[in-house]
Amino acid sequence: MYTIFINDAVIYLTDNLKNKDAKSFVHYENAYMTDVLNALENGMLKRVHLYHENIDFLWQDFKKQFTIIEAAGGIVFNELKEVLWIYRHEKWDLPKGKIEQNEDRASAALREVEEECGLTNILLKEFIMTTYHTYQFKGSNILKVSHWFEMFAESHRKLTPQLEEGITKASWLNTIEMNEALNDTYENITLLFENVKR
Repeated sequence: MYTIFINDAVIYLTDNLKNKDAKSFVHYENAYMTDVLNALENGMLKRVHLYHENIDFLWQDFKKQFTIIEAAGGIVFNELKEVLWIYRHEKWDLPKGKIEQNEDRASAALREVEEECGLTNILLKEFIMTTYHTYQFKGSNILKVSHWFEMFAESHRKLTPQLEEGITKASWLNTIEMNEALNDTYENITLLFENVKR
């Protein structure tokens, strides 16, 4: 199954019939994608389960509706079990950014954390997962595919937010502060933390 966020709404792409009786369940062949996306974007729908028996076909065909942007980023822990967060556009977020041409995902994730937080000597650990969200930009539907890695850095390293990218804070947050940040972040970040070992 694929989980794709549009603002606070969500599309599930599935080949599982377990939700077939839900009002949100739609056979992909019967879906008018423009209407579905508009309804989710405008808050008229909160969730949709798009079903096709072949999940690979469903994913490949679904992506044709969008311009794809691939990004990479990290959940960075320190020795105190704190996590590195950034504050941008009035929301808490994690450092990430667009993968450059001929750049692999892990290298892009490290570079983006370094650039957005001014952090050096980062240890790359393991890949966590990929998240998906969509938005409109200059009349185009964008599907952002973000690849996330676990990382480690020491807490004494200086943090410098990348102001030119709209980042006003780069901060280590402890468990209490992080739980507050999770109430003021994006749904894909919440999903990401549900899939990482803390």
